[in-house]
Amino acid sequence: MDGFKCKHFHVYPLTLIHVSDLETMECTLHKKPHLIWNLLTDNFRNPAKFIPPFYNTLDRNNIRANYTRFEHKVKILFDKFGGIKSKVITD
Repeated sequence: MDGFKCKHFHVYPLTLIHVSDLETMECTLHKKPHLIWNLLTDNFRNPAKFIPPFYNTLDRNNIRANYTRFEHKVKILFDKFGGIKSKVITD
């Protein structure tokens, strides 16, 4: 980018996000969609070094997969096709 003279644009480093990382962030981003920009910025906080895998950023920000949105839908499918009424296991 040495020959790029336009100062109106800021080009950020490339970030690769695996499908499993997207699945992990799905519920969090559903609640707070603006959080993606904070996560991307946090992922390349030190551009002089190698950009770490995106799951490291998710771990640092304590973002874990949350499947409660799908629990009700899965329970309906188990009840419909399983033949036995399923019980929701809670801790």
